[in-house]
Amino acid sequence: MKNNFINLSVLALLTLGVLACSDDDNQSPESKNATLLMKSSAVNLKTAYEITFAEATIHVEEVEFESLEIDGDDFDVDFEGPFAIDLLTGISQPKIPTAYLLPGKYEEVEVELDDDVSPNIQVAGSQYIDDENSIDFVFMADEDIDFEAEAEAEDVGQAYLFEVIEGENINIVMEFKLNEWFKSVEFSSGIANEDGIVVVSKTENEQLYQQIIRNIEQSKLLVYAD
Repeated sequence: MKNNFINLSVLALLTLGVLACSDDDNQSPESKNATLLMKSSAVNLKTAYEITFAEATIHVEEVEFESLEIDGDDFDVDFEGPFAIDLLTGISQPKIPTAYLLPGKYEEVEVELDDDVSPNIQVAGSQYIDDENSIDFVFMADEDIDFEAEAEAEDVGQAYLFEVIEGENINIVMEFKLNEWFKSVEFSSGIANEDGIVVVSKTENEQLYQQIIRNIEQSKLLVYAD
């Protein structure tokens, strides 16, 4: 495995704040009840061509939680970034602090990428053609993409994703389907640079880029309380 991957320089990041439409912004430390973890649901992709990942970073501007409507009333709670997420480890830069999430049942979550950072998605790894041969790749995206999870009874067996109960703490996990991003992608069809790396971006190996972007836009975000 080569170490010639392009390193993503993390831009100067602002302190993470939390905005809630219920004016609960100034909650005391004792009332902070929610932690967020964003990660990949797979670190290796088992297909006809096996992929192993060395890096997977996304830049997030905002995470929005929408409650279940009850008697015609619902509310949104926003976690404001920006912050960079290492999907392989779940580590955030800066660290996402424990924050306050209004009690209630939540049916929808939306993760909005930061389009002020370029690239706002970067993934590096190797695709193995056989036991002895592999292709190193770097995928860099610069797109305005939102990842969404919405409760569907046939998927989760209930009409909401998770419930926040007053006085109790909750750990919310968001899993990005990294395996779906690279489904049916064959990096052997791309053109490698002088270091033997297939770089995929808006200006390099554009056909592969569009294929991966379509996969990302069609992928599902899994959200649950751990």
